[in-house]
Order: sequence, then structure tokens, then C-alpha cells
Amino acid sequence: MSNRVTAQGYTAWDNVLSGNRYNLRLWFSDFKLRLRDCLQAEIKAIAWRESLSSGGGIIGLIVVFVTMAFIASQGNGNTDLLIALAVTVPRQIDMASEVYEFVSGWNDIFAHWTRWGGIIANMRPVADPKFETRIQFDRLILHEGQQIRECSSVEEALRILLAQPTGRINLRGGNASGKSTLLASLKSRLKRHSYYWPTADRLSFSFERRALMAEAGYGDDEKEEDKDSNGAQRDRGRKVGFSSGERMLKVLKEIVDCTDDGIYLFDEWDANLDATNRAEADKLVDRLATRARVIEISHRDKESTLPRRGQRLPKSA
Repeated sequence: MSNRVTAQGYTAWDNVLSGNRYNLRLWFSDFKLRLRDCLQAEIKAIAWRESLSSGGGIIGLIVVFVTMAFIASQGNGNTDLLIALAVTVPRQIDMASEVYEFVSGWNDIFAHWTRWGGIIANMRPVADPKFETRIQFDRLILHEGQQIRECSSVEEALRILLAQPTGRINLRGGNASGKSTLLASLKSRLKRHSYYWPTADRLSFSFERRALMAEAGYGDDEKEEDKDSNGAQRDRGRKVGFSSGERMLKVLKEIVDCTDDGIYLFDEWDANLDATNRAEADKLVDRLATRARVIEISHRDKESTLPRRGQRLPKSA
């Protein structure tokens, strides 16, 4: 619940600074609901934790006093024994307190274990064995060279993809036809034997790390380009950033230069590129396709190769 509240908070400033009262009202209403759920979950967790800890302490006290009562009943009339029991009462209470602390510490361990388990479960969710049977593909077209084939299942696409060790396949279809779903399904089948570049990626790349290091004032020794015309050191804390097109080109170049997978799955890699940058990026993908298999969702010549409704295409072999 805390993670959900934190995630909801990421969009707070977008709604506040835009000045749109409509969006801000919706965000605030949703945030209140999540915060209320978070507080209820926290109260339940605290109640369970303290109940278990207190229960452990009470059980410890019961065991101690029952034992003392049994010993006293067996030595009825033995004054020395009763005095000894009375003297050890504080120590017995300390033992019960230690039992309480032990149970409380165990609860803390269990709480941390649960949190880590939740993180791992979100990072690697349990696979749904029936997921692919529920997918409905609508006239997906696999365009490779002069061949144009229609595909209606993950198995067909996988068979075409693995038929050749190298080459470039363009995946096309209408909106909501299942193009991105097919790439994600192929990645789940191929696992580490493929490289998957989704549309809105949050992947880490070295050029972004270097930019952040430069922005923070870290980096290599002073370079010539870091000086102005008078030889003075420029401000190393200046803001470093990339446009969406620049980032796409840098990401693509780094993938081509630094990875060695056999299969690459690219989802709309050229969506933010103009004609000039698209041509440059296209050359990088061509270079990659000379040593690996590439299947891509691209805007390149999209309308020219999409079949007309009702046109029959050959099915995959």
C-alpha cells in the first residue's frame, strides 16, 4: 500500500503545476482513497504485530506463574521454598519480558520478509499458463524482404523468427491488433536469448549515466571541449539532457555496439524520429540485422505494405 501511495505521488507535480483544476481534483480524490487504504493496512499490521507480541508475553507469564503455582502446591508448608519462589518472581517477569521481545523481533523479521517478497513478486510475477490462449491477434503481417505473411499466433511468429539466423522482419497491423503483445509474448518464450526494447522503456544505458555524472560534476579529467574561448573551465554542473529523437539514436547505437544477443525485439523504435534521423537509425538496424535476427514494429513505409481488408495473404509455413 505504501508503494502505491508513493507511485501515485510521482504524478503530483504534473497535476499541480499544470493548473488544470479538473485533473488536480481527480488526482487528489484518487490520492485520498489510496492514502485511506494505506492507513487501514498500516493499522491492521500494527494491531496484528502488537497482538502477536503481547500474546507471546502473556503466554510466557502464564507458563511462569503456572510453574510457580505447581511448585508451591508440591511444597505446601515448605517456608524456604516459598521464600525462594517469592525472591525469583522479578527474574521470572524478566524472562516473560524477554519472550515478548523475542516475539516482537520475530515479527519484525517477518514484516521485512513480507515486504521483500512483495517487491520480488512485482518484479517477477507468477507466469499465467493460459495467457497466450486468451490473446486475440487481428491480421498481423510479417514483412521480410519480398515476403509478406499473415500471422495469427505466437507459435507462427516464433517459427518464422527462428527460421533464419539473421535478417530483419517488420511486424505490422492495425491499432489494437496485438503487435506489442506479440513482441512481449515472444520475449517471454525466448527469455535471455533475446533483447527486448519496449516503446516506453526505463532501461539503463551508459550514455545516460555519463550525462548524469557530468551534470553532478563528476567524470573524467578535464577535456578540451569543457573550456570556453578564454580557456576557463565551463560550468560542469550545467543541465545535460537529450531530446526524444537524440535519445532514440543514442540508445540504438549503444544496443548495436554493446550487446550480442541472437534475437532483437524492437517496439516502435522510430516513433520519435524525423526523416533524417530515421534514415540514420535505419542503417543501425540494418547493421544489427547482418549478425542477428531483428523483429520490429516500425512506422517505416507503414501504409505501403499493409494489406487491404479482404486481401488474402500466405500463411506461415
